[in-house]
Amino acid sequence: MTMKVVDSTVDKSGFISHFEKQMNEFKDYATRIQTQYAQMKELKINLPKNHCIVHMDFAENYQCKSAEEIQSAYWNQTSVTIHPVVVYYKVDEDELLHKSIVVISDEMSHNSATVLSIIDLIIPEIKQLLPTVECIHYWTDSPTSQYRNKAIFNAIANHSLDYGIRAKWNYWEAGHGKGPCDGIGGTSKRMADEAVRTGKVAIQDPHDFYAWTQSQSCSLKSIKFIFLPKVKCENKSKLLYEQKLRPVPGTMKLHAVAEKGNDVVAVRNTSCYCVTCLSDEFTCENWQLETVLKTGTQEGETAEVADEARETYPEMDYSIADYVAAIYLNKWYIGQIKTIDIEDNTIEISFLEKKKAMFQWPSRSDIIWVDRKDILCKISNPQPSGKSKRMLKVNPDDAAKIEKLYSNKN
Repeated sequence: MTMKVVDSTVDKSGFISHFEKQMNEFKDYATRIQTQYAQMKELKINLPKNHCIVHMDFAENYQCKSAEEIQSAYWNQTSVTIHPVVVYYKVDEDELLHKSIVVISDEMSHNSATVLSIIDLIIPEIKQLLPTVECIHYWTDSPTSQYRNKAIFNAIANHSLDYGIRAKWNYWEAGHGKGPCDGIGGTSKRMADEAVRTGKVAIQDPHDFYAWTQSQSCSLKSIKFIFLPKVKCENKSKLLYEQKLRPVPGTMKLHAVAEKGNDVVAVRNTSCYCVTCLSDEFTCENWQLETVLKTGTQEGETAEVADEARETYPEMDYSIADYVAAIYLNKWYIGQIKTIDIEDNTIEISFLEKKKAMFQWPSRSDIIWVDRKDILCKISNPQPSGKSKRMLKVNPDDAAKIEKLYSNKN
């Protein structure tokens, strides 16, 4: 989303009122950041031997390149999804150990289906590290498109049933700063670039990236690399689409979700790892119980709630890095998808700038969230044109299709 500075003139009382509101919001925001860090520290200190912490996050996609690529290859780079995971656990009472895992995938959609597919892969690794594991404490960022949504809440509610392990999920406040996953993801990409630059390997797609991690030329031996095929994410997405998931009220405010079983979760606005909460009793203050799955209308349930319970994930036929045409302010533009938010049915797009019959990337990024209904169609990747190859040309068939769809909308 682009931001603009807007001048506004108000009287003294209006300014004071606005300032107080902003400061109160900032105070609450800072308190949540401090609380989450304090609770993570508390958990690490008091972590039981049969519990573990799973800290994970999506890294920025790796852009494949070769040591001697032609200039036009810059505009057609293949992406690699990289998802670092750090598992903390104890063998002795006091020593906190950790294991780094990186999931590599050719699935570009960083959504809940991909996250749940990743969990399917790392659970066996966790059981191998800690055979006696009984509870997993997940810690992630809080975007609704990835980790904080009804699909994840449903997975938490039924974690014991699916994996034989209880689960709690904790969310960092937005803008909390860098963490261990950032370092692991950055190191993996930097070492891959170095291997390509020195001619040790050619990385042209996600499969090549994973193959490099398993080769002798990769020095990251302390990190466990796992490959996640796109088809597994697609199958998981279909499964989510068929489920009748009920959104949990106040999802955006929640920073702690714990399993209660039978499609029920305990939720809280901030995490708590006091002795009571660590024992899963949930008698500590501010925990509330919520149902995440509805199989039918119960007696006395209103039609509105029943409709909400029947809500399913909208079918998304787009992926991250796809080029699309979208309507914004009653005009159509070309852009590349950065993020997909399934929960809100919106897509974040980095738009190109139109220059007569051509397009180019603007000097200042123009990134905006767009409702899915405002996307006209997916198009093939624009091709570099001109001497500098900085101008991009849209396929004539795509241009004709865009104009036709745009005319039908107006």
